[in-house]
Amino acid sequence: MKLITIIARHVLCASLVMFGALIQQVQAKPVVGLIPGESIYGLRMSISTAEKDEAGFPKFQVTFRNTGGEDAVLNLGEIGGSEPHINLNFSLIVSDAFGKTRKFEFKGPMYVAGRLEPYLVYVKARSTYSLEVNMGQFWSPETYEYELKLTPGKYQVALEFVGRSPRRSVPAGKSSVKNIWLGQLTSNTLAIER
Repeated sequence: MKLITIIARHVLCASLVMFGALIQQVQAKPVVGLIPGESIYGLRMSISTAEKDEAGFPKFQVTFRNTGGEDAVLNLGEIGGSEPHINLNFSLIVSDAFGKTRKFEFKGPMYVAGRLEPYLVYVKARSTYSLEVNMGQFWSPETYEYELKLTPGKYQVALEFVGRSPRRSVPAGKSSVKNIWLGQLTSNTLAIER
C-alpha cells in the first residue's frame, strides 16, 4: 500500500511539472493576427475595395492603423531599381463559393536593374498609413500560376501581412531606424464578385 502511495505521488508531481511546462510553452508562442482586423502589438490592418483595373480585378485600399501609444516602423517589403519596383510582404487569401481556399503571394518584379532597398514606413501613434494594391498583382507559387485566374463568381478575400526585418541593410541616412514592427496581421474579409 505504501508503494502505491509513493508511486501515485510521483505520478502526480510529474503531471504537475509537465502541465506547468505546457502552460509556459503556450505563453511563449508569438502572437499573430489570426482574428481578422485584430490589433497586434498596437497595429491593425484593414482592406476596402476601390475601383477595378482594366482586367476586371479589384483594387484594394490597405490601411495600417497604429492603435498603440508608440510610433511604429513597418518594413512593407522592398522598393528600388532604375524604375520604381515594389515587392510587398502581402499574401492574398481567396475563398470561393464552395469553400475552397487558396493563398497567393505578392508578385514582385522578376528582375531589377539597380539596388532594392527596404520599403520602410513610419506610422505615428494613433495614425494611419494607406496604400493601394491590385488583386492582379498576386500569383500562386504552389501551382506556378504567374497570372491570377479566377472563374466568374463570388469570392471572400483577405490580406495577410508579415512584418519582418529587412533582408538588406537600411539605406544611408536611415541608420537610426530601430524597433521595426515584427509580427503577422490578417485583414478583415471582403466579399467580391469577379
